[in-house]
Amino acid sequence: MTFTRFTDSASLKYRRAQYHYRCLIRAYTRLQNTNLRLGPHKLGPEGGKIMPRIQPNQRWGLIIGDCAQNLRAALDHAVYQVVPEATRSVHAKDIEFPIFDDSGKYAAWKRRHSNWLSTIDANAIQIIDQLQPCDPSGHDPHGHILWKLSRLSNIDKHRSLLPAFLGLGALSPSEAFVVQASQPDTGELVITPTPKQGQTDMKLRVTVQVAFAEGEDIARLPVFPMLVHIGQTVSQTLNRLRRYTV
Repeated sequence: MTFTRFTDSASLKYRRAQYHYRCLIRAYTRLQNTNLRLGPHKLGPEGGKIMPRIQPNQRWGLIIGDCAQNLRAALDHAVYQVVPEATRSVHAKDIEFPIFDDSGKYAAWKRRHSNWLSTIDANAIQIIDQLQPCDPSGHDPHGHILWKLSRLSNIDKHRSLLPAFLGLGALSPSEAFVVQASQPDTGELVITPTPKQGQTDMKLRVTVQVAFAEGEDIARLPVFPMLVHIGQTVSQTLNRLRRYTV
């Protein structure tokens, strides 16, 4: 994630998300090294199933959730910082960064919160408008990176943790093989090797990849690229809104 030295409230939330992301990287490194040391299930000359031996535990869901919540909170803090002090004291519980996938609902939200939105610089409002997933050009709002952040945050708060599964990201075999079948939900491959005469096992170096196991709009998407993309978007948003801080 993009590094920041700012110490305002929104930036501190963002930096906390960076900390949790680094915790994930360390956990991934340990998991990757363990799987490389143990190796996948051995294969005979007739082929067989291969899959990572060690999967992420429940702690991964906690860390991913903490990272997502702090990124979401950073956006809320950024909006709070651009609202004048007198308005904050009256409408503090209503101030937030909106994320909508429907333009009609977003317009209705703006009307309901006009009492504090009207006190914000018009340029800040324009930035918030531009970042809404409800794109009038017709793009899929659920493909928007801030919508994915909203989904991660809501799943973590209201339904469950964010379980992740370990899939096979890449294989570097010593010999050629043919993939016969794959199971994305478990990260399992069924392969048929073409070993040399007399070879009984095929050596594989497995690169593992962590993906979300469940959740609308995010299931099977890779964890790390998504968190990096969300972090970049949040960082850019904080920088754009910071100039209108009052």
